[in-house]
Amino acid sequence: MFRTTAERWLRKRFTFPALVLAAAGLLVLSELTYVQTSATLRGGIAWTEARMATARLMQLMTDVESASRGYLLTGNPDDLAPYDTALAELPGARQAVDEVLERAGAEGRDTARRLATVTGEALAETEQALALAQAGQHEAAVALMRTGDTRRKMAALRNELNQELQRTARSQATSRVTLFDALLVNRLGVGALAVLSVLGLFVFMRQLFQQDRERNQQQADLARERVRLEDEVRHRTADLRELATHLQTAREDERAHLARELHDELGGLLTAIKLDVARMRNKLADQPDLIVRLEHLNRNLNEGIAFKRRIIEDLRPSALANLGLTVSLQALCNDMSVRLEVPVEARLAEVRLSPKADLAVYRFVQEALTNIGKYAGASRVTVTLQPSGERAIVEVRDDGKGFDAAVARPGHHGLAGMRFRAESLGGRVTVDTAPGRGTVLRAELPQAPAPRPDLEPATADARSAED
Repeated sequence: MFRTTAERWLRKRFTFPALVLAAAGLLVLSELTYVQTSATLRGGIAWTEARMATARLMQLMTDVESASRGYLLTGNPDDLAPYDTALAELPGARQAVDEVLERAGAEGRDTARRLATVTGEALAETEQALALAQAGQHEAAVALMRTGDTRRKMAALRNELNQELQRTARSQATSRVTLFDALLVNRLGVGALAVLSVLGLFVFMRQLFQQDRERNQQQADLARERVRLEDEVRHRTADLRELATHLQTAREDERAHLARELHDELGGLLTAIKLDVARMRNKLADQPDLIVRLEHLNRNLNEGIAFKRRIIEDLRPSALANLGLTVSLQALCNDMSVRLEVPVEARLAEVRLSPKADLAVYRFVQEALTNIGKYAGASRVTVTLQPSGERAIVEVRDDGKGFDAAVARPGHHGLAGMRFRAESLGGRVTVDTAPGRGTVLRAELPQAPAPRPDLEPATADARSAED
C-alpha cells in the first residue's frame, strides 16, 4: 500500500521538478559544505602552524636562558653552544610567529608586538650578562642575572607564549567541531541524494517494467486479434469463393436452361415457319414475285436459325459434352477466328480433366478470345492446351497492344471471374502483359486421376459420368 501511494505521488506532474530541485539543493549544500570544510581545514592547518611556531619560539628562548645560565655558573665556553644555535634560529622562529599572528587580525598583531618587545628585552639583558662574564666581570654578570628583569621578562614571555598556545588550541578545537559538523552535513546530504537516486531509479525501473508488460500485453492482444482477423478473412474468403462458385454454377445452369428454351421453343417455331414457307413456295410456283420474297424470307430464316444455334453454343457448348474438350476448343477457335477476322492458331493436346474443369477451360478460352476481339487489336492469336505433370496448362497468347495489369479497370471483371473459377477448382490464373507487347493469359488446373487398370470399363465409365 505504501509503495502504491508513493508511486501515485511520484507520477504527479510536479514530482519530477521537485526531485530535480531537491537534487540541485543537495548539490548546492554539498558544495557549500565542501567550501566550509576546505576553509576549516585551511584554518586548522594555519592554527597548527601557529602552535608549532609558538612552541618553537618558546623552546628557543628556553634554550637561550638555560645556556646562558649554565655558562655563568660553570664558565665553560662549551655551554654556550646551545645559546649560539638558538640565537641563530630565533630570527626565523620570530618571523614565523609574526606571520601567523599577522593573519589573526588586530589582536594577533598586538600579540606579535608584545612578543617582539619581551623577546628583545630578554635577549638584550642576556647578551649584556654574557658580555660582562666574558669581560671577566663574572660577579657583575651573575648579579645582573639575579637582580635584573631577565627572569621576569622570561616569565612574561612564557606566559604570553602559553596564552598564544592556548588560543591556538581553542581555535583548533573549534575547527575540529566545525569540520565534523560539515562532514556530518555532507554525509546527510550525500545519503539523502543517494536515497533520492535509488527511489528515482526504482520508480524508473518499475515504470519500464510496467511499460514492457503493457507492451507485451498489447502485442499479445494484437497477435490474438490478427489471428482472429485472419480466421475471419479465411472464413469470408471461403464464403465468397463458395458464393462465386454458386453464382457460376447458377449462371451455367441458367445458360443451359436458356439454351434448352431457345432450342426447344424458338428452334421449333423457326423450323415450323420454314416448313410453312416451303409449302407456300410449292403452292405459289406460278407467281415469281412471291417466290422471290419467299426465297428472301427463307434466307432470313436460315440466318436466324444459324444465329440461334450460335447463341445456344455460346450458352451451352453441346460439343463439349458430346465430342470432348479438344474438339470443342478447336471449333471455338475456328468460329472466333471467323468472327474476329484474326488468325487463331490452336495447339491442343489431350488432357484429363473433370467435366467442371473442361467447362472452366472452355469458358477461359472463350472469355479470353472475346476480350481480345474487344480490346487487344491483335493480328494473331495462339491457344495452347497441354499437360504438365499432374496439371493441365492452357494459354491464350496475342500480339495486341496489351495493358497495365497493376491498374484496376472499372467494369472489367473478366479476369476476376477467371481467377475465381480456376481457384474454386484448385488451380490458378496468371497474366503476363504490358502496354505495347501483347498479353499471355495462363491457367493451371489439376488433372483428374488416371483410371486404375484393374477397374472394369463399365465402372470407369460410371465414375466419369458421376464426375
